[in-house]
Amino acid sequence: MTAWAHIRGHPVRHDGDVWRYCDTGEPIGDCDRACILCHRRPTPSGYDPCIGYVPGAVSACCGHGVEPPHVWTAWDRRWATARGMIRDAVGMIRDAVAGRAPR
Repeated sequence: MTAWAHIRGHPVRHDGDVWRYCDTGEPIGDCDRACILCHRRPTPSGYDPCIGYVPGAVSACCGHGVEPPHVWTAWDRRWATARGMIRDAVGMIRDAVAGRAPR
């Protein structure tokens, strides 16, 4: 059985040993591709360039044109998927980190 996923919008598969890009068969660990949506590479810290660092987030992804953008926050275990919800979640995270009361 083969597992399928996406890395920055690029289809990948697990061949039982390593994850590989579907189009070239190249192992994903050997290649760092740009996002298929914005055509930019991740930041030096590994964040999506269009979102950047989100304080307090466990996971944040622009969706890369494959799925809706999301932010997963550890402090209240919320999962935001709509752009407006993400903007609100980022604001709440920044408020919490700064010690301000929730909006």
